[in-house]
Amino acid sequence: MVRRLPRFIAFVLLVILLLGSGKFIEAFISDSATRLAYQIRDEASALRRSHETKRTFVHRPKAWPDGLSGDYRIEIVSTPLNSPEHRSILTANSYDGPTRSGTSYHLNYVVVPQNLVVRHRQGEPTLVTLELNGDRISLTALP
Repeated sequence: MVRRLPRFIAFVLLVILLLGSGKFIEAFISDSATRLAYQIRDEASALRRSHETKRTFVHRPKAWPDGLSGDYRIEIVSTPLNSPEHRSILTANSYDGPTRSGTSYHLNYVVVPQNLVVRHRQGEPTLVTLELNGDRISLTALP
């Protein structure tokens, strides 16, 4: 029993450390659309802190968990259930097939003035452009 106690304590400390890391939890329990929304949140915050007016960052979709593993598509579009100003992130594991995950979490941090769609081959990154206009940050391009 005495020998097992240090291992148990080490295990508990490791679990606490991992659970305390929000980035780890976000990556582990989210889907491809939500991981992009988390990155948009973080990059929007970095743009505000930088005092610049424009920021383009690289997004590399991950295959696991519940991610994009081949050719892929990212859409930031208004859906039939939403108003034109409410644009959700939708992701698909193909150029033109059905979307597999979606979120509107990014709308807590940015506005998206127009529908945006990008298609990439497996392994190609997506560039995302944010622009600061007054106190609003707009997601303006997926070049």
